[in-house]
Formats: sequence, C-alpha cells, structure tokens
Amino acid sequence: AATVFDLACAGLPAVGAPQEVVARLEEMTERYVLRGRCPADDEPAAAVHDLALHAPLGVSEVPR
Repeated sequence: AATVFDLACAGLPAVGAPQEVVARLEEMTERYVLRGRCPADDEPAAAVHDLALHAPLGVSEVPR
C-alpha cells in the first residue's frame, strides 16, 4: 500500500491536482498508510475533529 500511495503522491501534481489535494493525500499517507493504520483506528472524538479539519473541498461547515 505504501508504494501505491507514494506513487499517487508523486503523480498527482503531474495531472494538475490542486495542491490542497496533494497535501491531504500526503498527510493521510503519513498518518495511516506508513503506520499500518486506517481511519477506523482513530478514537471517535478524533474522527469528528478530523472531519471538521478535512471537510470536502468547497464545504466550509461540517454539520454537528
């Protein structure tokens, strides 16, 4: 999985992906993939916090 994510991180700029998307993928790779984790491994409070930080592009508020 690490190889696939590394390739994706390296290839996204070449296809014109916005820097914000590249940065989010790099963060996810570091936080989950390289540590052998997935978002389901997070505590529920952390997941809500992350949802607020990483709302989909163009969404300014997360429903509570």
